Amino acid sequence: MDLRGDDFKRSIRAPAKLNLFLDVLGRRGDGFHDLETLMVPIRLADQVSLTPTRSTADSPGEIGLDVQTCWPISSPNRFPDVPAGAENLVVKSLKLFQERSGSPFGARVELVKRIPMAAGLGGGSSDAAAALRLANRVWRVNWDDDRLAELAAELGSDIPFFLSHGAAICRGRGERVERLPPLPPLYFVIVKPAEALGTGEVYGAHDSMADQKPPIAHGQLNRLIANLYLGGWHDVGK
Repeated sequence: MDLRGDDFKRSIRAPAKLNLFLDVLGRRGDGFHDLETLMVPIRLADQVSLTPTRSTADSPGEIGLDVQTCWPISSPNRFPDVPAGAENLVVKSLKLFQERSGSPFGARVELVKRIPMAAGLGGGSSDAAAALRLANRVWRVNWDDDRLAELAAELGSDIPFFLSHGAAICRGRGERVERLPPLPPLYFVIVKPAEALGTGEVYGAHDSMADQKPPIAHGQLNRLIANLYLGGWHDVGK
């Protein structure tokens, strides 16, 4: 993430991610699913800007959000509307961080959306992680990465991944993040159909077909990672 700004306003890139490997291991008692996945950030990114605001005598500072959409494809009804109120993950994240940290500050947040929604690219989670990083700095809370990641895991399974750079193996429901050394340059073609896919309905469909799912051979993730580092592209393609 690139952090920049003037004395008051700070801006940060919020990259999309791709899952290069994903195995859904099973449904948990809490309704989530245990996963094993290899995720990488990519250059496609939103931008999050945050300006701190002061509290009033009666309450902590307000959290306001302005959203601008700059979709890579201009077509009516291609993408769902981006929520700008309390249901937006950026607002939820900042309000919880404000509550837990005891910060008296609020924020005016500007969000420029370029990452398509409901596409498995993690745009909302990345925006939330970027907002937490910005607030941690400009509100002068100065939590360390581990404490910030604990809060992020409460908000969404993918958010901890976006709190630092680079590829990672994510386990649990996605919140257990194991960072990897830098991968060699990789290039992708991303195709986003007009239809949107919600996370809940995708996992629901997976559960309904669980008995038909062929098991992923043991060690596939480790073999994939080894071949990525060694340049074994034929085996990566398999």
